[in-house]
This record gives sequence, structure tokens and C-alpha cells, in this order.
Amino acid sequence: MTDASGEARVKHLEFLQSTITRLANNSFLIRGWAITLTSALVGISIGSGKSSLAIASAIPVIGFWFLDFFYLRQERLFRKLYDAVSRGDSAIPLFSMEVAAYRALIKKREVLFSPTLYLFYAPLLAVNLAVFFWI
Repeated sequence: MTDASGEARVKHLEFLQSTITRLANNSFLIRGWAITLTSALVGISIGSGKSSLAIASAIPVIGFWFLDFFYLRQERLFRKLYDAVSRGDSAIPLFSMEVAAYRALIKKREVLFSPTLYLFYAPLLAVNLAVFFWI
């Protein structure tokens, strides 16, 4: 490997790493919004005595779950690409950000119900249901 191609590969890895970092940050922000919105809506539901608001607050939680799923899956796809580039896979064009080749490796169902997402969003939904039946 020439010095120029080595530098280009390092730059490619930096691009991929910055994308992975952005995706992880987006996932973190989504979780913060999910907790904030759920807490506010459940609090309003308890304060007003309207159980329908507790169930209605489950809809954004499910939406946040799917949005977080999207970012987590994208992050895992880019990690696969990063690994291939770092191994020096010659089939990957320089500065390619194409992850389609790895979609079959990252199963949607496995990501959607991964402990990372399930253990975060399932309790939020459980709180909504508990408040719904409690009021």
C-alpha cells in the first residue's frame, strides 16, 4: 500500500467514524425526547385524571422506538462497512459510504427487539399502561 492510499484509507475511516458518531448521538437524543415527552404526558394524565391521555402518550413512544431502531440499524450497517474498510477490503471503493451489501447481515427484527431498545422502550410503554389502568 502506498503512502497516499494509506492516508486516503485513514480519511475514509474518519468519515465513517464521524457518521457512526452522529447516528449514535441521534439515538441518544431520541431517547431523551422519549423520556421527556412520556413523563410530561403521563404527568398531565395523572394530574387531569384522563386515562386516555396516558394511552395517547404511548403512540409517540412507539414512534420514537421505530426512529431509534432506524438509527441503531444504520449505525450497525456503518460499523460493518468500517470493519471492512479497516481490514483493507479491496472490493470497497475508496470513500464509499454504501452499506447495502451489509443489509442482509443486520436483521431488522434483531435490532428492533435488541436489549438496547427493548429494555428502554418497553418500560416506557408499561408506565403508560399502568397509568391508564390506575386512573
